[in-house]
Amino acid sequence: MEGPLRDQIISEIFKRMEEHYRGGSGQSAIIHWRITGRPDGGEDHWEVVVSDGACATSPEPKSEPRVTLKLGGVDFLKLVTGNASGPMMFMTGKLKIEGDLMFSAQIQSMFTIPQAATGSPAP
Repeated sequence: MEGPLRDQIISEIFKRMEEHYRGGSGQSAIIHWRITGRPDGGEDHWEVVVSDGACATSPEPKSEPRVTLKLGGVDFLKLVTGNASGPMMFMTGKLKIEGDLMFSAQIQSMFTIPQAATGSPAP
C-alpha cells in the first residue's frame, strides 16, 4: 500500500463501497476514513455519506463526521475485505476511532463483502 497503485486501489475500494452498501438500515451518517502510510508521509482522507438508503463516497470530505476511522493502508485492506476484525484492530491500537464508538461497531455490517472466487462451491 506504499506503491504506485495505492491511489487506484483506494479509489476502487470506495467506489465498491457504494455498490455493496446494504441500504435499508435506516442509518444516516457521515463516516471519515483516514488511511495513513502514504509514500510521502501523508494520509488519504475519504468521506462516506450514508443517507436515504444510499451510499456516496468522496476523496474530498466536506461535512462533520459522526465517526472518523484512522488506520494504516494494509490494515485498511484487511478490514474492508473482512480479513480483520474491527473491534480487535481497535483493541490492539491498529484502528483509531474518534466520535460515535457504538455506531462504528455497525459499519462493517452495513456492507456486503464479496467473497473471492476459489473455484469451489460455497459451503
